[in-house]
Amino acid sequence: MEDSARIYKLLGIGLVVGLVIIGIWIFISIRHSPAQTTPFVQEVSLKRGDTSLTLNRQGTLTVTIPEGVFQQQWDEERVAAFFSRFEGQDFSAYRAYDEHIDGYFLTLTDSEGKSVTVLIPIGDVTIPDVVEELVQTLEEIISSTPTPTPTPIPIPTVFHPSPTPTPTPTPAPGVPTPTPTPSGGTGGEAEPPYKIPFVCDFLGPDILPDIISETVCTPQ
Repeated sequence: MEDSARIYKLLGIGLVVGLVIIGIWIFISIRHSPAQTTPFVQEVSLKRGDTSLTLNRQGTLTVTIPEGVFQQQWDEERVAAFFSRFEGQDFSAYRAYDEHIDGYFLTLTDSEGKSVTVLIPIGDVTIPDVVEELVQTLEEIISSTPTPTPTPIPIPTVFHPSPTPTPTPTPAPGVPTPTPTPSGGTGGEAEPPYKIPFVCDFLGPDILPDIISETVCTPQ
């Protein structure tokens, strides 16, 4: 009988100790478990055409225009006030993303990395107050960005060369042909331009020549 009572007593003590241990374990687990947080807006982007603005919670405003990308830095108070207006906002009433409609494309990225994009048409609905500041900044940038002047495309000029004129040959100076001097007779051959007279020459003062012809002579 005493043994049975002792056994029940030990079982009761063990049960109490076990419950205490389980309670301590549950308390420690709850205390060290991460608190469940609701996702919050981490980044806001607004785009129209080729110009966009992106603001994150660190205060970095990234501006993208056709000419390039530059950044601005907002102070902490301005950033905190800006993002506080997005908490609990519902944008489901706006249209889904449609690139064929002119308007502002608003993209919200939460702390878990999830993004949602809605379209705020121009002149169709009232722009939300929480987006108005970005819209004004975006429009100021668009209006101050110069419209690029299209570069004219040069048209190649085709040159048609003029035909080279054929030079007219210049006649060489002519050599005058001598005109023969007609002879005294008719029908005869022309006499040479000069004629050496035929002379009979014999040695001796007492010998006189007897000219027989123009080529023959004898002494008399």
